[in-house]
Formats: sequence, C-alpha cells, structure tokens
Amino acid sequence: MRRRGRAPHRRAGQPTARPFVIGVLGLFAIAGITYAAFATSSPFSRPYTVDAIFANSGQLRAGSPVRIAGIDVGQVSAVAAGPGTTADVQLQIASSGLPIHADATATIRARLFLEGGFYVDLGPGSPSAPVLDSGGTIPRPQTAVPVQFDQILSTLTQPRREALRRIVAQTDVALSDGGAEGFRATTAHLPPALRDLAVVSLAAQGTRPHDLSRLISSAARATGQLAERDTALADLVTNVNRASTALVAHPGTLAATEVEIDRLLRAAPPALTSIDRVVPRVNRFISALRPANREVPEVIRRLHALAAGLRGLGPPSAETKLISGLRPVLRNVPRFSLLSRGLFPLAGPIVTCLKDNVMPTLQSKVDDGPLSSGRPVWQDFLHSTVGLASASQNFDANGPWFRYLGAVGPGAVSTGSVPGVGQLFGTSPQPLLGSRPVWLGPGRTPPFRPDAPCAKQKAPDLSATTGPAPAGAAGSVRTPHQFGTAELRRLLAHPPVRHRRSGRGG
Repeated sequence: MRRRGRAPHRRAGQPTARPFVIGVLGLFAIAGITYAAFATSSPFSRPYTVDAIFANSGQLRAGSPVRIAGIDVGQVSAVAAGPGTTADVQLQIASSGLPIHADATATIRARLFLEGGFYVDLGPGSPSAPVLDSGGTIPRPQTAVPVQFDQILSTLTQPRREALRRIVAQTDVALSDGGAEGFRATTAHLPPALRDLAVVSLAAQGTRPHDLSRLISSAARATGQLAERDTALADLVTNVNRASTALVAHPGTLAATEVEIDRLLRAAPPALTSIDRVVPRVNRFISALRPANREVPEVIRRLHALAAGLRGLGPPSAETKLISGLRPVLRNVPRFSLLSRGLFPLAGPIVTCLKDNVMPTLQSKVDDGPLSSGRPVWQDFLHSTVGLASASQNFDANGPWFRYLGAVGPGAVSTGSVPGVGQLFGTSPQPLLGSRPVWLGPGRTPPFRPDAPCAKQKAPDLSATTGPAPAGAAGSVRTPHQFGTAELRRLLAHPPVRHRRSGRGG
C-alpha cells in the first residue's frame, strides 16, 4: 500500500514534454503574427501585372513607382527590350489600382526634383471598355514618353529658329505703333464674340449621338491629307504670310475692306432670299435645256464638217466671196425664224406621223405564211406598181383588154353584187380550204379613225392569217348541178362587164 502524502513515481519509458519543440512553435507563431501585421500581400497570392510597350524606357528601373492620379498603386517590376526598338516595362499593380481596362494609357513622367528619377502615370481606362486581364499588354499607341531636352534642340533647327524669330518680330511690329492699343480696344468687343463662340461650340457638339465623333473623324482625314502634302501646306503658309504682310502694309485698305464686308453681310440676307426664289425657275430652265444640250455636240460636229468642206472649196478669196454671197441669207435668218414659229406647229404633227406611224409601217414585213417575201413593205409596194403597170397595157397599144381564162373544176365560186359590175362567177379546180387574209365580215372596217390625228392612230396589223372558207351565197362553192345550162347561156350572152373595144380602124 502507498503511503499517503508522497508523489507517485513515473514509470520507465514514459514520454516527457521537451522545451525545444515548444520554443520552435512559439517562434513560428511570432513570425506569422509579425508578417500578418507588416506584409502588404500574401506570399501565396499571384500579383496583378501588365506589360506596357514604350518607345524607350527613359530612366525607369525596377522599383520605380506606378501612380494613378498621383497616388502610388504599384511599381515597375522589370524593364526589358520590346519589339523592334521599343521597351517592354512590366508594371505590378496593387488591388487598390484595379481594375485596369483595355483602353488604359501609360505615360513616363519626371518626378519632383527632390524625388529624382521618373515614374509611370497610369490611366486605368474607361469603364465601358473590357477589363484587361493580368499579363495583358498596353500597346505602343496608348503609351507616351517625356520629351528630352536634346530632342527639343534637335527639333529647333536653323529654319525653324529663323521662322520663330520672324514670328516674334512680326508680333513686335503688330503690337507697336498703336497695335497694342488697338488690341486693348478689341477687348470691348470680346463678350459678343465669345458669346457667338459659345453658341458655335455648343452647336459643334451636334444634335444626335456620334455627331462630334464624326466631326473629329472628318477633321482627322482632312489633317491627314494636309500632312501627306507638306509641300502644298508650306506654300499655303507662305501665301498666307504674304497676304498678311500686304494687309499690314496697307491698313487703310484693310479698314475699307472690313467696312465693305460689313455692308455685304447686311445686304446678303435679302439677296440670298431673292436667289432662293429664282433658283427653282433656273432649275426648270436648265431641265428644259437638257434635251437641246444633248444635240449641241452633234450640231457642233456638223458645223465643223461644214466648215471643213467650205475650206476645201477653193482659196481664201473664194471663201470671202461665198461669205459675201451668204450675207443676205444670214440677214434674213432672224426673220425666217420668226416665220417658222407658225410653220412648226403645222409641220410637227406631219413629222410625228411620218416618224411614228408611216415609216415603221413601211419598214415592217408582211407575215403571209409560206408566201411571205421577207422584204419590207415599201419594197413590196414598189414591186406591185411594176406589175400593175404591165397589167394595164396590151400588146398592140390599143388600150386595156379583158382576158377570160376558161377552167374546169368540181365547183364554181360566185361573189356578191360588185358595184358597177354585178355578180361575178368563176370555177375552182379544187375545193376552197380557206381565205387569207381573214375577212372581217360585213360592216366591219379596220381600226381607222378619221377624226383622230395620225400620231394617235393605231398601227395597222399587216399579219395575214388563214381563216375558213366564207359561208353563204356570196362566197360559197357551187357544185355543177347547181350551176345549170341556162345560167351558163345567160352568162355568155350577157357578160357581167361590157367593154367596147376602141382603137385604130374602129
């Protein structure tokens, strides 16, 4: 049994707490508390970096500050060579400077004299642009570098220094001899001018979205064209300089010009109003002249051809005689033009009829099926006149003859009553198949309107279509048993056409 009041003894092999382990754990705890209190970022977090491409790095180095609106938000982490002759500057941005957008800008600026060196002035970009991810790049057009003193000296070459000297000298001339007093007197007129300038500036903003952006784009194109033509721009500046020198040399003329310009501006609104009233009439007059203008080149060409032909008639003396002989005719030309005013209204419808109706009809071709000649109407008409002339003559010059041709066929053809002749009969060796052209029928006439002008007449239809044989007594085929002997005797005894032969010897 244990005695009361005595401590128990440890058994052999039982682990004991070591002070070394406790001390190490304490050191780690102290280090963690110290880092959390003084460190700005976690060692396990990846910092936000962005590359900026500059024309040159200047005097930037690793550790140079990066500022937004004058507040430090990061530092330069590395400077390396970029594409070509550029410099690639890596910027490490803290969370206080985020977010950075795709249209961000970066400019290298000089720090204060006491600070020394340079820093990067970072513009985070517009909120409407997408956010630039870590590791992104700000391109060269969105960066800028400070102008060095040696660059200023290299820019101020001898011609530019001479031009600057002339500008200063001309400014001195302008301000001396009362120029400064005149400039001071103009300040009284500045309020109206500034008011008008404010109105113009407000109007320059546009009335619809993107008006100002379109204006800037147009101005950029204009300045680009001027930059491409530097010689013409230099000539323009030289001419403006000459004009300004001439105006300065003659101040009285300039004052008189301003007075006349003031009068012109006062008289311009009524004059422009009158011009606005005249412009529609001028436009109508020009529109009426356009058809005549189309004919002018052809008239001029013909006049040239006429002049060339006249030059070839003989020596200059002959041309002089010809011009002298034409002088009376040329004197009567105005009178003839006055008389032709009454002639043209009469000749116009005739010319229109010939051009729109007669000539197209004569130039067309008659469609007569397999019997078509393929020639224009005017040629067929001339050929028919030759046949008519030969058919109206006989062989002994004693006048026209009637010739009867006897034929035998299965039927006979009779016509209706022909005025002055009576009814005609004939034989048909074959049955009638049809008629060409188709007969319109009794009482039907071609679409000719004597009460309408020729220009409004419908063009004649020259197609010769084939129709069925006419029906009825006036055009039917009569069989032999219907055409009896009594009728034949009557026809031979009393022919439908009586003709008395006349000639020599009775």
